[in-house]
Amino acid sequence: MASSDPPARRPRITEVAAAAGVSITTVSHALNGKGRISEATRTHVHQVARKLGYRPSANARSLGSGRHGLLALKVSLPGSSAAAFVEFDYFTRLLNAATSTALQNGFALVTLPSGQTEQQEPPDFSADGMIAVDPERGDEALATARKRGLPIVTAGRDRDDGTSPWIDSDHRHGTITALDHLAARGARRIALIGLERVNSFAIDAAAAYEEWCASHSVEPIESQVVTDYSQAAGRAAALELLSAPNPPDAIYALLDGLGLGALSAARELGLRVPDDLLLAACTDSTAAAASDPGLTSLSLAPEEIGTGAVEMLLKMLDGSSATVPNRYVATELVVRRSSSPAA
Repeated sequence: MASSDPPARRPRITEVAAAAGVSITTVSHALNGKGRISEATRTHVHQVARKLGYRPSANARSLGSGRHGLLALKVSLPGSSAAAFVEFDYFTRLLNAATSTALQNGFALVTLPSGQTEQQEPPDFSADGMIAVDPERGDEALATARKRGLPIVTAGRDRDDGTSPWIDSDHRHGTITALDHLAARGARRIALIGLERVNSFAIDAAAAYEEWCASHSVEPIESQVVTDYSQAAGRAAALELLSAPNPPDAIYALLDGLGLGALSAARELGLRVPDDLLLAACTDSTAAAASDPGLTSLSLAPEEIGTGAVEMLLKMLDGSSATVPNRYVATELVVRRSSSPAA
């Protein structure tokens, strides 16, 4: 039988003020990080609020601060790509972490359309700040946000404007780590399935690959995927590489989907992975872990990047720091069977 007790009433700010022995204004300032009050008073108010289960209304916070209570997030994808960013495991995990962090701090996170074209009018920004993920050169929405004075943090460095704080994976170090791993497993001709060089990720990874080849006195073997980042595109690129007169004995792909496509191409050509061909990819995913054999992948820590980007943007909005330092996030190579031939 369902309980007939009325739902518990949320405590009011007046009750917090009474319990803390301070004014309502002091409670408001303490919980919103404002006003000239001592740190001891601020801590005391927070403790009382937690004990009572009080949480300030998001609407009240927005009205009091003149903010909308909204953060915008935009993911750059190829303009002609039909794939939504949620089809990429990396972006989904980043978005989930960013959304959770925003909500914990009293903000909602809204996503802006991907694949903006020059013919489309950039959306109006009724948000307090913006996070741009993997910004591409010539991104109209990002340029419009900057012209309007919107605070911006980029996840991945902006190649058009270096003034916005950024958080980024260390793609150069990660790429070299993956290539060293393949070479240690016996690879002598490592090919790269790369991306169109329109953002810092693709540029850094390709530069690291070319530098690694030069330092090891080996010929670079590159295939570049443009606009279509699907498994089918990875399969087509790998088929071309593996059908050449002097094919590679290892492939490093810049997306897990491209790596899984390369795995399909190897099967189609009767090549055994990892005995005949070593495979690795950048960006880890559930699909990479579940493939047969499992795909060795470079994890880019998307949860840490999503959380970090929101925290950096909130610091900009708070104004508590004159500058928000840029930050690199370490990568981790997750070694699986695709690059580990039996001894």
